[in-house]
Amino acid sequence: KDTTAEDYIYLIQFERFLERDDLVDIDLKAALERFPDDVSLLSFYGYLLLEKGDDKAAIAIFKGGIKRATTDDKRSELWGNIGDAHHNTGDDKRAFKAYKKALDYNPNNILVLNNYAYYMSLEGMELERALEMSYIAMSAEPNNASYVDSYAWIIHLLCRNDEAKRYMRQALTLSSQRDASLLCHYA
Repeated sequence: KDTTAEDYIYLIQFERFLERDDLVDIDLKAALERFPDDVSLLSFYGYLLLEKGDDKAAIAIFKGGIKRATTDDKRSELWGNIGDAHHNTGDDKRAFKAYKKALDYNPNNILVLNNYAYYMSLEGMELERALEMSYIAMSAEPNNASYVDSYAWIIHLLCRNDEAKRYMRQALTLSSQRDASLLCHYA
């Protein structure tokens, strides 16, 4: 009776760690039946769908979460997730619209700032603006190798290679594992 949606999320995360997909499916179904309007649970479910590559279903879940969200931070998080899902499908036009909506709700959403800036850089779009967004994300979390890498990559695209190398070395130092994209960017 006292079980919360958050309890289910912890349980499902543990089951995933144990690689018990059979239990994940059972407990996720039970959680959604008990807490169909819990925004954190819907966000978690959408994330699981993204991991499975079901971006279309994830987008639908995230949009349902937006309708139930009561804070701008949560709306921003969900729109950011929608942006990531659209990017996964190759639809950067929709991804960028979703990121803009996310930043309308929370202009300091660090994850969105980083992802939006990086994906803009891949398209060669508004590199100075992308650099500003990336700098905000990197400054907020200076020990995040991914954020430092994004910043370095954009600097490289702006032909400031000596500066980019310095940040790429920092990203490699911060990374706990040899990430292929970090090594590729450094090369």
